[in-house]
Amino acid sequence: MFRRTGYAVVVFLAVVLATNAFAQGSAKVDYPKKPISALMGFAPGGGSDVMLSMVRPHLEKAMKTTFVPVYKPGSGSDIALTELATSKPDGYTVVISCTPQVPINAYVRQTAYKISDLAFVANVVTDPGILAVRAESPYKTIADVIKAAKEKPGTLSVGVSSAPGDDWFAMHLFEGATQIKLNIVPFSGDGPSWQAALAGHIDATSNNLGIIYPQIRAGKLRALAIMTDKRSPIIPDVPTFKELGS
Repeated sequence: MFRRTGYAVVVFLAVVLATNAFAQGSAKVDYPKKPISALMGFAPGGGSDVMLSMVRPHLEKAMKTTFVPVYKPGSGSDIALTELATSKPDGYTVVISCTPQVPINAYVRQTAYKISDLAFVANVVTDPGILAVRAESPYKTIADVIKAAKEKPGTLSVGVSSAPGDDWFAMHLFEGATQIKLNIVPFSGDGPSWQAALAGHIDATSNNLGIIYPQIRAGKLRALAIMTDKRSPIIPDVPTFKELGS
């Protein structure tokens, strides 16, 4: 069975921030005194960018400072996470990323940081993965995708936000579960991936429901299956990979 539980955008701080300055019982800290840099490991228009835009007004109101988006796309957020890990641990640099990126990066490559160098501060949202095609696509179902991939291995192109990454990993799991070979195409974020699918440059996009829902609602993209245990109430007509046996 193939399943991906979801997509969670998380804020990370250098771990020292959580020790001295904010230790329980410590004296009142004059923080923040200046804007906070919010590093994002993906290009504008992707999941991290959208989530930051949603929570940014509330964070700025609560913390009485500004959060400045800084885009560091590439390598599955590893560039952004490396910059965070080597930055001064004073609380003025954070990363907005998806939860799976940290363990996936540590698993597939030698990183310049350890997971213990980072402190997980807050979960912003959980957003399930989804496979979608443009409305004009000949692929109407997951069965169509599997059939086409088996007939011509390695030719059906599926865009992912990065390599490695959660949707990249998900598509490899999908390949293994169905014994097919896809042409997995990494982009610099969720936005470029779905935009390429919409333009017909690739056959499909492995993305997140919250990111491409406006395109689905507008009838520009067609969702084939969602990576959850149960169907989403937002798109109840779209089956899960689980019920399809994928």
